[in-house]
Amino acid sequence: MKPALYRYLLVGICLAFFIHSKCLLKKQNPSKNVFSDNFQRADGSPGSNYTSYLPVGTSFLISGQRLQPVGVAASPALYYNQIVTGNYSVSATFQISGGSYTGTGYILARSTSSATIDGAYACGYNNVTLTIGKFVSGVFQMIGEAELVSLGDGNSDPVEFTLNGQTLTCAITSGTNQVSISIEDSTLGDGYVGFSGGGTNSYFFIDSLSIDDL
Repeated sequence: MKPALYRYLLVGICLAFFIHSKCLLKKQNPSKNVFSDNFQRADGSPGSNYTSYLPVGTSFLISGQRLQPVGVAASPALYYNQIVTGNYSVSATFQISGGSYTGTGYILARSTSSATIDGAYACGYNNVTLTIGKFVSGVFQMIGEAELVSLGDGNSDPVEFTLNGQTLTCAITSGTNQVSISIEDSTLGDGYVGFSGGGTNSYFFIDSLSIDDL
């Protein structure tokens, strides 16, 4: 074989190997994002990606390009309508606008049904605490909590709920209320992800949902 032809053949083999390796790398490292939503659309229904659980007198709608749950006697819930499996994190920005907030605001995860709040694990505001708990027979059962600094007008807290095997971590990752709590729970399974909230006023809003595989 002529030297020039040999060199061309060698370069071709190396190039083919390089391209094949890059393709394998892409297949082995897919995007970790499962679903995200910035709610930048008209006021009203959250849309076809969601299922609502709405007790009498409650609502869960987009308002001012943010989600707004409204409920006093009971808390509504809004679920992404696909089951999320394995280990993952759910993050969103909790915002207080209009005055100091008294009430609850949760990220929900591993709910066995999108038609009820029962069975869902929850991470978020419980009046003046950051709380992890579970809804059982319509009642929220606290598992862990940490005191918050403020739920005052203008608060914007990035909240992240991480579910990694038997470990649940609820954290506000920056800002006035920066705090984190973790618990262990062996009963975890796959399920629906969403939000719940409601209180004596309508000052609680949710923005920038992201669900990501770990």
